[in-house]
Amino acid sequence: MRTSLHNAKLWGSDAVLLVPAVVNPQTSYRDAWTRSQQQIRKLIPLADDLKIVIAIEEVWNKFLLSPLEMASYIDEFHSRGSKRGSTSATCCSTAIRRTGFER
Repeated sequence: MRTSLHNAKLWGSDAVLLVPAVVNPQTSYRDAWTRSQQQIRKLIPLADDLKIVIAIEEVWNKFLLSPLEMASYIDEFHSRGSKRGSTSATCCSTAIRRTGFER
């Protein structure tokens, strides 16, 4: 993901899609939530420095199953820069942004 953030900056993009986790027999919903948030928190400073959005995408991976779960997931970052949005790739994506707040 760090390489993707740097490449996005290099190529003039303002966002990188990230599928945060998958729930399966080996990974519980709780573990997917906790582990993915830990890793994303590590990426936010780099994304801020590069002014690149980390757009969190839900792709039928048994994780973040409803809009309320997505909102709660983002709220836990306690970031003024959390924003929900949509992409053509999916009906629900969320962006961790450098500035602004919309939910």
